[in-house]
Amino acid sequence: MKKILYILLLLISVNTIGQPVLQRATSGNTVKDERWMAGLNAFMPRFSDTSAASLAKGIDSSAALVYIYSTSSFWFRQHSPKRWVQISGSDSLLTGGTITSIPTVGYAAPSNANAARWIQSVFYQSQAPTASLSGGGSYELHSAGTFPLTLNWSAGRQSATQPLATIVVAGVSQTFTQPSAGSSVSGTQGVTVTYNSNVTYTNTVTTTDSKSASATTSVSFFPKRYWGISSLSAPDNTIVLASSGGSNELTTTKVKGSFVITVSGTNQYVYYAYPSSYGTLSSIIISGLESIGAFTLTTLSVTNALGYVQDYYVYTSNNQFNNTTISFNSVN
Repeated sequence: MKKILYILLLLISVNTIGQPVLQRATSGNTVKDERWMAGLNAFMPRFSDTSAASLAKGIDSSAALVYIYSTSSFWFRQHSPKRWVQISGSDSLLTGGTITSIPTVGYAAPSNANAARWIQSVFYQSQAPTASLSGGGSYELHSAGTFPLTLNWSAGRQSATQPLATIVVAGVSQTFTQPSAGSSVSGTQGVTVTYNSNVTYTNTVTTTDSKSASATTSVSFFPKRYWGISSLSAPDNTIVLASSGGSNELTTTKVKGSFVITVSGTNQYVYYAYPSSYGTLSSIIISGLESIGAFTLTTLSVTNALGYVQDYYVYTSNNQFNNTTISFNSVN
């Protein structure tokens, strides 16, 4: 009898001291605490997979946290769009505060990227492609017409550049063989240039992840300026184009630095000629001395070697020279 009473008392004490689990929230009601803190250990709902978690997510599952046994990871319920997003575990870059893997350089982040993917896309971005274009240049003004020109292009990938998607040169899509990372491809594109019309051509290279690079080359047209010797006090078209004892060059201005005119023979004038649209000179420095007063200005209609006609200002020396060199410091 004493043994029976002892067993009954033991059962009563265990039932009294034990800590039963109390179901405070059910499918019909939700318990809300203004502040929630666990004294020792906190446990969140645990499921075999996210499908099982979805069956018990409730009406408004936004911000729900669960633990998934199958992946040994924590998951977060995203609001829009509604879906489970893994926030730790084997798919995470960070484990215990330590970086456990180095992302692949050139990784392109997908939409709705998680934290790990975001870090990859921000700190290990793919690189832009490279582009070059040549073949342009400067030409003398021409009477009219067109001429063919060949442009030379190249497109390349840096070490972390995604594959090239398009190469467009002068508005024409190019066919090409995909270069490997760190390599490039090249080719040519023919264009037709209209004389006297300045134009800029572009090579635009785009990758499969929408990064791009571009390069340009230009074709420009200019008049020439001339300097040399003349047997006439007012040089004519033939004498100006000949530039005997001097030279000529394409120009965009009347201003020129140092140059020389070599007088061969006797009784020769020296001249400097340029398009009248650039205005008159204010200075001619020879051997360090202001000498504009020693020159006479005339206007001459010049037809260049390509048939283009325009008015020129021609400054011709008042004096003749014999077998000498005239050193100009500048004209302005």
